[in-house]
Amino acid sequence: MKPLNIQKIAKLDHPDVKDLGGSSEKSRKKYRMTIIKSFLTWSKKNKPLFDPRTNDEEFTVLRRQRSYQRGLYGFGFLSNFIIYQAFFTGIYNYRSRELLNMRKIPMALKFTLSVFISGSMTYLLYNDNLYDEQLYSLALKYRSNYDERYLEKGSSEEMVFAGFKTE
Repeated sequence: MKPLNIQKIAKLDHPDVKDLGGSSEKSRKKYRMTIIKSFLTWSKKNKPLFDPRTNDEEFTVLRRQRSYQRGLYGFGFLSNFIIYQAFFTGIYNYRSRELLNMRKIPMALKFTLSVFISGSMTYLLYNDNLYDEQLYSLALKYRSNYDERYLEKGSSEEMVFAGFKTE
């Protein structure tokens, strides 16, 4: 888990995150993660907005996140292969009796189990990487473009968040 300054993220919060997120830090983190995830799906649809010539810092943050995601795909495939080969093929030359004879278990079940193990590892790594100060501030900057609940709450008042003014 990477080091994270909770006070910096709490300073970026809009009042609706404090109100809707609940009173515990765990529920606020969950609400912040929904904001970040919805921003990432929106940013994939609006790629011309994050051009390296106009928004270099924003483009760098998003490029780093997408590169990490692609790296996790590779890690997932490699770990799936290693888990399957190490634990589910069985070494039959060494022992005639094993604790769990892998020949009797169908290949589809062994493959599904190895996919589940490697998929859960990569999913936890991905979620850990999403909770980032820079990505959260970028998500808050463009929140008026993609979050309907935010627009309903603050459509009448001027909102200031993450150091940027929107109208």
